[in-house]
Amino acid sequence: CPSLSSAISPSPLSPRRREISDIQRTCDDVTRAAAVEIESLRRKLEELQQSSRAEAESLARQLEEEKQRVLLQEAVWKERVETAKVQLVQAEAQWKEVMEREKARAAQAIKEQAQDAGRLAESASELGQRMEKLRTELEE
Repeated sequence: CPSLSSAISPSPLSPRRREISDIQRTCDDVTRAAAVEIESLRRKLEELQQSSRAEAESLARQLEEEKQRVLLQEAVWKERVETAKVQLVQAEAQWKEVMEREKARAAQAIKEQAQDAGRLAESASELGQRMEKLRTELEE
């Protein structure tokens, strides 16, 4: 459009000059409207970019929060598994101790029963000998 102004003739009232002047004004109006539209589109683009950045940052924060939550949950479960393993080892050790004590008690009880049986057998033998002696004495 600026090249049209150089084509304007010096005569102020010439129809050609008015036509060129009208074209120039139209060109200037279109240029201003285009500049306004370009600026409007630039602002919208900037807003969209800011909005997209904000949304991306928000999503990144949410993702990081979720990641931290999952890591925390994983740590909790690992701790629970380790605790359960320790408890299992302790329970097995206690069970072995109980079994050893029970074996020892059972062995002691069997030993005591055997001693009791031995004493009873000895007493029975002594009684048998006394009865034999008494029978022999009675027979004489």
